[in-house]
Amino acid sequence: MNTSTIKYLLGLFAFSPIFLIGQTQPKTSFKWQLGSGAGYEYNVYNAGNNQFFLIGEDSIVGIQSGFFQRLQLNVAGKISHRQSTIGFKLRNRYDYFPSLTEANVIRPEVSVFYQYKLKKFHSLIWEGNYVLNRTNNLEDATSVINTTNSYRRAWMELAYKFRPIRFNASKLTLSLQDKAYAEQETGQLRYVSKRINFQSKQRFKRKGKNPQYLILDAYVEQRNYEDIRFFEIEEEEEEFEEEFKERIWRYYTGKVSYEKAVTDQLELGFGLSYLERTDVLADRLGYQQPSVFTQLSYEDDKWSILMKLQYDYRQYRNLKASNNQEDKLLHQYLRASLRANYKIADQWEWQTSLQVRQRWRNYSAGATRFLPYANVVLSSGLR
Repeated sequence: MNTSTIKYLLGLFAFSPIFLIGQTQPKTSFKWQLGSGAGYEYNVYNAGNNQFFLIGEDSIVGIQSGFFQRLQLNVAGKISHRQSTIGFKLRNRYDYFPSLTEANVIRPEVSVFYQYKLKKFHSLIWEGNYVLNRTNNLEDATSVINTTNSYRRAWMELAYKFRPIRFNASKLTLSLQDKAYAEQETGQLRYVSKRINFQSKQRFKRKGKNPQYLILDAYVEQRNYEDIRFFEIEEEEEEFEEEFKERIWRYYTGKVSYEKAVTDQLELGFGLSYLERTDVLADRLGYQQPSVFTQLSYEDDKWSILMKLQYDYRQYRNLKASNNQEDKLLHQYLRASLRANYKIADQWEWQTSLQVRQRWRNYSAGATRFLPYANVVLSSGLR
């Protein structure tokens, strides 16, 4: 962890109001969870057909798949007083691929939070979070944006929870994020984002009927990127120069969803969302993306099952699908997931999950970037 990261984290904790003065009889809780299992991931790097990655001076075919073993540890604790709660969470996940070591993932994460109750149904919340995601150092020579799967992220938010009307829960959030991708031989990418987010959940319930919920979620975000490219000077092979490029992207998102308890164990939800990204400086990589999604959940004394399905239609404004075509680039995504937990005994649970993601694009045959791909992850284990 470098010096700038440590200073950033110290700054986050400095804003945390950890003094609980004049309050008595605190309630404490502590829990930990250990999980171990195995799985298989198809197309680990989300590569398209005929796509290649670089490892030093060697290149490999982009589509790489393999079995992995997973170990996960979660620890959480909190102290609650009459008007305030302070707590922490520690998580660490390690995925080991015996035949594909470049895909190994280790992901430590730490977060702290503080909540202060102003009055009934009104409270202030502060939260800080740090994640270090370390995995392969592969380089995609055809990427428009210079990224890798390894990154570190520091994030904090300040939120106000309130109930404007009966049976409603709303939250207004201001957040700041700093995310830096791992440095590659070709360059590095980093961005700082600022976001304002509003969420509201309204409950409707008639006597003798199961409750229904209408959920609204909207945010505006701006990301300021530092895109640094490294290139070798022809005259001196041992010397390199840097080319700095700034990017500013703005995101506007609105989502409305509906949830209903069909029975005491079964709940159905569906909704629509719209996302727009504006490329402020270059006016090149902006897009519009409407989406439709649905989910189904079931829970009883033994089983907990959650199924999700989402379709995204992403149309770029100015980026062409191919050099010889006038049509704008079009991406379509289909995302599906299934998670099933079975309670074997007290404190013992078996978990199985399946995740599928598919991307299509127009004129894919002549394309060298933004290629179509499919990714499937199946895992199962005990926790």
